[in-house]
Amino acid sequence: MTDLDRRREAAIERINAKRDFEIHAAIFAVANLVFVMGWLLTGPASYFWPIWPFLGWGLGLGYHAWCVYAPKRAIPEDEIEREMHKAA
Repeated sequence: MTDLDRRREAAIERINAKRDFEIHAAIFAVANLVFVMGWLLTGPASYFWPIWPFLGWGLGLGYHAWCVYAPKRAIPEDEIEREMHKAA
């Protein structure tokens, strides 16, 4: 496998991760909209219970975003070489 092949596969993985996050965010938005609509239909004067799934799921969505979009620290080649020699 050439360097170009590895870079291409890494780019494909990043694109797939971003698409997965976009789907996750869309489902989050739709589901929470359904929760709020359910709350509104059953009596908006009551306790705003949709806040709990919103916050809990929102934390998971935030972590997912961080994993996808946070800058990755490049691993130095000498560190990779040392690790390869340890495994051998």
